[in-house]
Amino acid sequence: MNAEWKSKRSACKMLRVITVLAAGAVGICGAAHAVTCESLISVTSDSATMTAADSVTPPATIGGAAVTVPLCRVQGTARPTSDSEIKFEVWLPPTIAAWNGRMKQNGTGGYAGATPYARLAQDIGDGFVTAGSNMGHDGGESATWTLGHPEKVKDWGLRAHYYVATAAKTLANLGYTDVWNLDGGMIAWKGAGHPVLQKAP
Repeated sequence: MNAEWKSKRSACKMLRVITVLAAGAVGICGAAHAVTCESLISVTSDSATMTAADSVTPPATIGGAAVTVPLCRVQGTARPTSDSEIKFEVWLPPTIAAWNGRMKQNGTGGYAGATPYARLAQDIGDGFVTAGSNMGHDGGESATWTLGHPEKVKDWGLRAHYYVATAAKTLANLGYTDVWNLDGGMIAWKGAGHPVLQKAP
């Protein structure tokens, strides 16, 4: 491990300590810019578009789950194939101060196709950026939806998690304003006057 990489890693550790969005949180260290929750509806990610983006103020109930903290609720649909319809939701804390720096993605049990709202409500209360989907189909434990729909089976088995996680990371990257820029490496970092931690000899 070279000295430059050690410095980069130390810099991101410092950012995390002072509750600034850092590289390790969801794999991003991007340029700072201000956006509103409602503006996230214009975001697109790999094969996905957002269909709604709204600020939620508690007390509220979403999908039968009680919401006890403020959040930004983004809904979207991913269509990696012509037979795909992966409906998903990403819930984001309203400020970076309310975010624990982590992202959690939830699935469903068995063949079920329904957004796990109770889990999303618990996660957002714990400070996560949280996401869930219908896994590419709507319905209960019956597997009749699989007949004649091989692409939906692939969505349920693998692709839904990938496309929802990609959308959630994209939204998290855009949804916070206190983001520090590490583009240009340590030379640009030092040139901007940011602190660098160095291990004592």
